[in-house]
Amino acid sequence: SSAGIDDDDDNDDENVNENAKNRDDFADKISLKRPTIQTLEAGQSIDAYVISVLPDGVKVSIRPEISAFVPLIETASSIKELKKPLEQRFSKGERIKATIVNVNVSKKHVDVSFRDQKSISVGAKLFGVVSRFNKGTSMMVKLGAHVMGRVFLTDVSDAFEENPFSEMKVGDVVEVCVVSVTSNGEVDLSMRPSLLRKSEGNKKVANPEIYDAKSLEVGNEVSGYVKSVGKAGCFVALSRNLDALIKLTNLADGFVEKPSVEFPTGRLVRGRIVSADAKTNRVEMSLRTSQSDSKTPNKEALASLKVGDVVMGTVRSVQSYGVFVTLDGSGLSGLCHISMFADMHVKDDLANHVRAGERVRTKIIKVDYETNKVSLGIKASFFEDDDEDNENGAQHEHDSNDEDEMQEDLLLSDDDEDDNNNNNNNNSKMDAEEEDEEEEHLFDNEESGGEESEREDDNDDEDEDEDDEDDED
Repeated sequence: SSAGIDDDDDNDDENVNENAKNRDDFADKISLKRPTIQTLEAGQSIDAYVISVLPDGVKVSIRPEISAFVPLIETASSIKELKKPLEQRFSKGERIKATIVNVNVSKKHVDVSFRDQKSISVGAKLFGVVSRFNKGTSMMVKLGAHVMGRVFLTDVSDAFEENPFSEMKVGDVVEVCVVSVTSNGEVDLSMRPSLLRKSEGNKKVANPEIYDAKSLEVGNEVSGYVKSVGKAGCFVALSRNLDALIKLTNLADGFVEKPSVEFPTGRLVRGRIVSADAKTNRVEMSLRTSQSDSKTPNKEALASLKVGDVVMGTVRSVQSYGVFVTLDGSGLSGLCHISMFADMHVKDDLANHVRAGERVRTKIIKVDYETNKVSLGIKASFFEDDDEDNENGAQHEHDSNDEDEMQEDLLLSDDDEDDNNNNNNNNSKMDAEEEDEEEEHLFDNEESGGEESEREDDNDDEDEDEDDEDDED
């Protein structure tokens, strides 16, 4: 009987061990069904439950102690679905198949996505959500929960237009093509149809992409967007990687008083290439229509200038050694040396006598057709002969008018002469009477000791005192 009891005890021990093992297996199964943040891995597929629908995304729960925010860009795999309002696509409590994108155990943070994941590489065609605009020069697009890309002004369209971002706003869904990815993760994007669609790729575009300075030649006409204006001039973006400098003298045919106002950031301009250095990748352009910039002077305009010509112009800049003037008509720029500025020696700064934008009369002193330089004079003595001629012409015209009046007087009829004589007699008589009255008036004043005059003086003094009081008030 004792042997039977031992067998029963052994059976009980085996049952306990088996039950314990079953409990451990059940616990393991439960842990698999209810994942912890330590068991989650990127790429893992899970069930997520919608907690709330927000304007820019959806908040979901993976388990009671684990929740995550799914941004708009991660809520769908098609641009058509993304453009639909979130409240129409999701409801509270809804179960959705999701993918773990990233897990940060230390911060207890999980990134979740409802869409198919695509790699961000050059040439990839993606869609994103407009996040913000950078001072009118570029637009930031959200490609993923933690990935941003930049669309520059020159990459919005194949045909440049004023204010290309004007019809876009934060939250818009856009289609983009990845054009570059730097080693530190910066992503450049393009919205050009020629890159997004094969059918557009073979078409000739109005503003093809300019990659570097060696693809440009002097005289090429190009378009770009103003990036900034400084003392050196105006910087224009020809592409996302290439800028061109426009010197202040080449911003227009005439004088530009306030370059930063007339050329704000983002303004579209079109000009021609003045120089392009392939080694330094530096480009200079001009907006002058007269083609009279320093690099490519207008030979015809230069040939039209003759020594001794008097030409009006606008002061372009004032330097310590002289004044640069843009001449009317030709648009050419000439230098008036300080020695040719005034007949008297200028001891102080020229800026105290003339300023940029001021209109001046100049005389052509010298034209160097080889160096394309024009020397000017502004001295008053340079124009004395011209002024005398003008005065003589005016005097001659005045004398001619006097002669005409004399001829008209000679043609007067006798009756008119009689009438004039009668009028003159009457006027003389009235003048004589007025003189007599004035004499009598003065005589009366003198006899009365000048009492009336004194009263007038007193009145004047009183008026002056009242004026002084008014001034003090």
